[in-house]
Amino acid sequence: MNKLYYIFFWVGIIANPLQAQDDIRIGAWNSYAPFINNYISVAQSDETVYFATPQGVVMLDKADNSLGFITRVSGLNDVNICKLAYNKATKTLLVCYNNGNLDLVDAEGKVSNISDVRRAQVSGSRRVSHIFNFGNEAYLSYPFGLVRLGISTKEVAGTTFTNEIKTQASLMLNDTLWLATSNGVYWIQPTANVLDF
Repeated sequence: MNKLYYIFFWVGIIANPLQAQDDIRIGAWNSYAPFINNYISVAQSDETVYFATPQGVVMLDKADNSLGFITRVSGLNDVNICKLAYNKATKTLLVCYNNGNLDLVDAEGKVSNISDVRRAQVSGSRRVSHIFNFGNEAYLSYPFGLVRLGISTKEVAGTTFTNEIKTQASLMLNDTLWLATSNGVYWIQPTANVLDF
């Protein structure tokens, strides 16, 4: 019986070549992040649906239902994603993190990091609660106020601090910027000095 066991063991090893790893080259990294059933935020372009997970972004191609991934290994600058938004005017995906860090992913997949909010001297949470796209800009609502981001220029165009009032969402309607806050709804003309909100 023991002899038969050894014969089957060696035949099995010889018949099936061993493969311990994926086909990646030496020195390259591969990501094995848990993407299933852990979606936090969703955004979409005309061609792709994006799903945010804490570890990265899952991309679903609408034409052929193929999946792609953007992770820290493939270019993202942080982990713990909290919000996604897609800006159609610039064809850019905004990836926001719990610590205030922000990545912009363009149509070619190039990732640009904007760390101004993460490095800012503000107290409390830096987790974005809402993103409103308006042309080449995005308005990001944070508990400390509103950040206007120039997506084409990849720069923070302005910040409005709302002191103890938490900003929850923003919207541009009839040339007026509206803010939903923990203390009610406020409005301002976008041409006014937004710092004096």
